[in-house]
Amino acid sequence: MSVATTTGGDSSSGMTRAIGLPVLLVCALFGVVGPSPLFGFVFALVVLVSLVVRQRAEASRFGELWLCLVVAMMLGSGMGALVPRVAPAGTLKAGWAALAAGALGVVMVRMWLAAPRGGVGATLAVSLLALAFCGGVQSGWLFPTVVVLFFVTGAWALRRADGARAPWRAWRRYLRAGAVMVVTGAVAGAGWALSLPDLYDWVAMKIMQRQHDMIGFSDRLSLGALDGLLESDKIVMRVHGSGVDHLRGIVYSHYFLGRWTQVQEDVAKQRPFPTAHADDAIEIELVESDSRYYFLPLGARDIALSSGVALVDRSEVVGPLASDPATRLWFHWRPENRSRAAPPDSGDLELTWRVMRALRPLAKEWTASARTTEQALALLEGRLMQHARYSLHVAPRLGAGADPVVDFVLRG
Repeated sequence: MSVATTTGGDSSSGMTRAIGLPVLLVCALFGVVGPSPLFGFVFALVVLVSLVVRQRAEASRFGELWLCLVVAMMLGSGMGALVPRVAPAGTLKAGWAALAAGALGVVMVRMWLAAPRGGVGATLAVSLLALAFCGGVQSGWLFPTVVVLFFVTGAWALRRADGARAPWRAWRRYLRAGAVMVVTGAVAGAGWALSLPDLYDWVAMKIMQRQHDMIGFSDRLSLGALDGLLESDKIVMRVHGSGVDHLRGIVYSHYFLGRWTQVQEDVAKQRPFPTAHADDAIEIELVESDSRYYFLPLGARDIALSSGVALVDRSEVVGPLASDPATRLWFHWRPENRSRAAPPDSGDLELTWRVMRALRPLAKEWTASARTTEQALALLEGRLMQHARYSLHVAPRLGAGADPVVDFVLRG
């Protein structure tokens, strides 16, 4: 790869400073929907500096391709490592943030080249790809607005890069046709922007459908038919006492396209527990249980463990310490006991565009009489318990593209 330095004017081999406007729009959008506004600011700063500094690098075709690939891979892998697996609500997930950062990295490289292959058109195409990667998150009218502005400023950049363009006065006769084209492009861009979240869900669903389901208790739960669920007579634990009907060993706090997962970033903290217990305490004897989980009822009190130590997360789920698991657990429990778990955060409240659009009107209807959040939750719980019926069978009406939670709530 040979690199030299040259000074160019407003354009060089089809590149023009006008390309900075649509690129800056994409950088700004990435700053809003990306993992941090800082990343969008850094990308925008690189673009602004390239617009001010007239020096450009010259690279061969192979050198340009190699440089773009290296920068895209570095930014993409770095962004994927920085973004949590379960991103906060309103921000891009790790995979799409990595793809957007990689595409923007290619744009940054092209902004600093004197004569990149494809000129303004190719740079706009890569910028459009980065813009598409930013469209997989619910952002209201921000994304459609940015898309329309991108097409308008992109068309202007293409015209500025056209050395054979007619003067503006000669364009007056084409004003009406040009206005129709602008309006048509804006409408098409808005429609594309509004449909992109659904396309994002469809792509993500196809990717997830390729993953193989696992049998057993784990941090992932895929919704679907349980017709083939295997039953076993193997004893894994014994419960000595009465009054407890349900036990829990995990809280699935993140839902996405038919699959519940546990937020891995919710780190459990080590906490000491007493080993002595009251005579009337309920006892759980772990015979051959999964060493990764303990099972206790919601709102358990006066917990004691034979090991004297355990891990507790913010959902008040008690789990074993790998180096010192317990074989017996004791606790008290009453139906009126309430959980002392932390309130939900933004990650717990995240919903996909499709689920939100389908369930929000129904949730508003069911909670119209509520005055507090607690009342709204009680109304939702009562309505689901009254009308929804649990079943091991999934009706054939549930197609490959349907969301099982939406189907369950709307159709029972």
